[in-house]
Amino acid sequence: MFILQNISQYMDYFEKPPPLALAAVNSHTRECGERHEEGVLGCNVTSDDDGVRRVFTVDSPDIACLERTQWWIERQREHPLLLSVSFDDAGSLEDIPTWERVSKQLSEKKIEHAFELNVENVQSLLPFVFLLSRSEEIVLGGCTFTSLEALRGLERLRKVELLNCEGAFTLDPLLSCPNLIGVSVESYHGVTSVEVLGGLRNLREITLRDCDITNVDFLKGCSKLEYADVSDCETLTSLTGLRGLGKLKTLDAIDTAIESIEPLAGCVALESVNVSGCESLISLAGLSGLKELRTVVASDSSIESIEHLAGCVALETVDVRGCLNLDSLAGLSGPKGLRTVDASDSAIVSIEHLAGCVVLESVNVNSCEHLISLTGLRGLKGLRTVDASHTSIESIEHLAGCVALETVGVRGCVNLTSLDGLSGLEKLRTVDANCSGIHSVEGLTGCVVLESVNVNSCEHLISLTGLRGLKGLRTVDASHTSIESIEHLAGCVELETVDVRGCVNLTSLAGLSGLEKLRTVDANCSGIHSVEGLTGCVVLESVNVNSCEHLISLTGLRGLKGLRTVDASHTSIESIEHLAGCVELETVDVAFLRQEERACHRSPGFVDKLQQISFLSLPPKR
Repeated sequence: MFILQNISQYMDYFEKPPPLALAAVNSHTRECGERHEEGVLGCNVTSDDDGVRRVFTVDSPDIACLERTQWWIERQREHPLLLSVSFDDAGSLEDIPTWERVSKQLSEKKIEHAFELNVENVQSLLPFVFLLSRSEEIVLGGCTFTSLEALRGLERLRKVELLNCEGAFTLDPLLSCPNLIGVSVESYHGVTSVEVLGGLRNLREITLRDCDITNVDFLKGCSKLEYADVSDCETLTSLTGLRGLGKLKTLDAIDTAIESIEPLAGCVALESVNVSGCESLISLAGLSGLKELRTVVASDSSIESIEHLAGCVALETVDVRGCLNLDSLAGLSGPKGLRTVDASDSAIVSIEHLAGCVVLESVNVNSCEHLISLTGLRGLKGLRTVDASHTSIESIEHLAGCVALETVGVRGCVNLTSLDGLSGLEKLRTVDANCSGIHSVEGLTGCVVLESVNVNSCEHLISLTGLRGLKGLRTVDASHTSIESIEHLAGCVELETVDVRGCVNLTSLAGLSGLEKLRTVDANCSGIHSVEGLTGCVVLESVNVNSCEHLISLTGLRGLKGLRTVDASHTSIESIEHLAGCVELETVDVAFLRQEERACHRSPGFVDKLQQISFLSLPPKR
């Protein structure tokens, strides 16, 4: 018996819209199908603050789509219907009568419905009068108007967006829309009446992006306001109008000229503040003690301290990237729910204030040049990601005990000589220590699920001891190091990619033989004398031994049936006969071989799929 109750799980298997035959079985399968990301026949069931509704999305001229779907729409009356119709340019005005007729038919059949109109590049709203009367949301993009009078008194209207619109119109008609709760005006520098929006007493959301305003005083009476976005308003200097708005939850004031956020002190419901790029802002005073505050983004601002966050007990995310005047994380020792801290490119000298953040998951202190220690992270059992690249740290021993750690980045840490502190971390998957000063990778011993190691350009590294037998390891980049052997990779049975470019002390690929999942080996400009170490790598696809001057033979590649690309240019090989049996081979590069050495390579039919072979040569030997 087919269990319909679990049908939603089956719907997730489909990347494209679920089959109509499955979605149409009954009302339950229908809703599950329409809740799928791709929907059914253009219909999706969505849930938001306005409740559950069925949304049909279509371009206005697509009458065929409408005709295919109308029967499907009319079958279901459980959820209100929202018709999201896009009209693009004046030519689309011809489609309006069709949609008026559809609306009237739905009304006659007592199907509750409303419109979301997306209108672009028109010069008048008058042709839309009937559809506007049934619209809940209106998005106007790139339009040129002399008036918004057609919007006056629309009782159903809840949200209006004006994007890059032009013309000498005012927003006054919106004041007579009794249920209007959201207004968005973006990139309209000619508007002179945004202040009238303060008269919308039911206003919950307002967006005024890239507008010519200097303050938001007109919002002081909007007691129901929950969301405000005034980003990119370059002349905005004051947030005084937001003082005491007790329901405000989100404020975005990115790239504005504000000098203070003290007016936010009484916004007791505030959950998220983004003042990124506010170069005149030097303090977070105003946020102290906001008990609902979860997210603070003050990146690329001029703040000197985050001590005002001390009493924000619900804080989860702090982003102070690029704050060049910030030298301390004092203020973060209090929030017990803090999960993410990004202080990259800041002037901090210590992270010891993170010591009490018991659920911290991610720390980014990349490019904090004055940071010399990771004190503060020791024993944080929830920590998953640490990026301390391009810092002055000398040790990562403080990461010992971070048992959930998955990713560590210490790129460019030239004072770091060891990976001690990571040994035995059983969830560690990725370590990036390229261009660091490490001498050894022995600190990775016991990292049983490690998948990727990057020690590129670690000039002092002479051995891969520590990687032996790591059965989950898939990628190793040890290029431009001083390693003399890769024998420690023996037993890394999941290994897929090995990069030892520029390892001039490396003479052999011994250690790779028989690795049955190895697909790519790049040893160009290395000191290898042989590729015999690749014997038995049955799925190997690409080998690069370009400029390996000591290499005289391709022994080791014979019969590798998955091999597609071989670059053996600038080597001393005398034959490519060992490529016989490489039936998938597509590209061979043996450029710059001497002319008398080329003749032996031209045995017809040595591979079946060879598409390209390069025989660029130097002048003949004299």
